[in-house]
Amino acid sequence: MKPFLPLLPACGVGVILALGIAGVAAAQPSSLPPPPSSNAPAAASGPAAADELIRADFSLKQREDRLAALLDSSVADGSLSKAEYSRARGDLAAIQAREDAIRRRHHGELTDTTTFRLEGRIKALIASLRWNP
Repeated sequence: MKPFLPLLPACGVGVILALGIAGVAAAQPSSLPPPPSSNAPAAASGPAAADELIRADFSLKQREDRLAALLDSSVADGSLSKAEYSRARGDLAAIQAREDAIRRRHHGELTDTTTFRLEGRIKALIASLRWNP
């Protein structure tokens, strides 16, 4: 069975398609969560907050800032040992130093690939954290 395609004049097809696409896009609910507040620290420390950092759609800077806040609050409440905190802070500092070096070489810009790789390093750091029971 052939799909039904109405015969339309060639000059109106683009307009009709554009209106149809815009109408469909406007009718669809957004699948993205509302954006997080920019300066809010991680709400809870520990593995749940770390999982949120891995899965959430944050910018590179937001991910770095939230990880730093998570590390600070986690060592304060005892869910991270001081040794693990020091290791993680050192790794985060190395990631930030790498980002700064890349930005200096490329006039302050990061490519999408570089951003993806740096975010991957942050996610790997989060996954490697050893939480206290």
